[in-house]
Amino acid sequence: HREPKVRLNEVKLKKYYEIVNKAVNILNLDQKIGVEFLLNEPGVIENANNLEEDEDLKVLLDSAISQALVKIDESMSTEGEGIQTVLVESMEQISLAVGSIEGTLEDYRSDLFSSMNKRISELLTNHKMDNMEQRLVQELAIYIDKYDVQEEITRLHSHIETFRNTIKQGDNSDIGKTLNFIVQEMLREANTLGSKYSTSQSFKYILSIKEEIEKCREIVQNVS
Repeated sequence: HREPKVRLNEVKLKKYYEIVNKAVNILNLDQKIGVEFLLNEPGVIENANNLEEDEDLKVLLDSAISQALVKIDESMSTEGEGIQTVLVESMEQISLAVGSIEGTLEDYRSDLFSSMNKRISELLTNHKMDNMEQRLVQELAIYIDKYDVQEEITRLHSHIETFRNTIKQGDNSDIGKTLNFIVQEMLREANTLGSKYSTSQSFKYILSIKEEIEKCREIVQNVS
């Protein structure tokens, strides 16, 4: 148990003295201001123990706040690492799906070529068809467009690599906007690829790609 400590609050003492002295002068009183009177005014004599306790409490509060801020920083850091892990895993799944599509291209192109030959043969046997040359050109254009999906695949691989590198850097204040732009471009390529390359083999891979892209899009929009 600590001994009580007292302290004179000089600022309040002087303030009370000025007020009382002014009142005496206004009223023209012939009266001296007793020090005992002033010492009895609230706050003139302070309990120093309370002041020390207040200071101790302030130290404790400062410490608690500091610890809370550290925990918040750690929590945000952990959450950020968790988000990064999810994004990296999604890019890996997309990359695997794109690779699987590439593995089916040879058979796809072979089937497409056979289908194209059959269609052209049908057109050529119909000698009475008007604008035969124009129809042949149109049919060839359709098959050539479907045949060439390598450009979309190459761009998807490029976007995946750019996305990964952007995450690794991680010091860009606009990283959310950058990643959002990349996933929008990836979705555009995936939609184009899906419209060109629509087979039973490719369907599940393209669906997987779109699902992972959508997952990434929702995450990075919250980061933006």
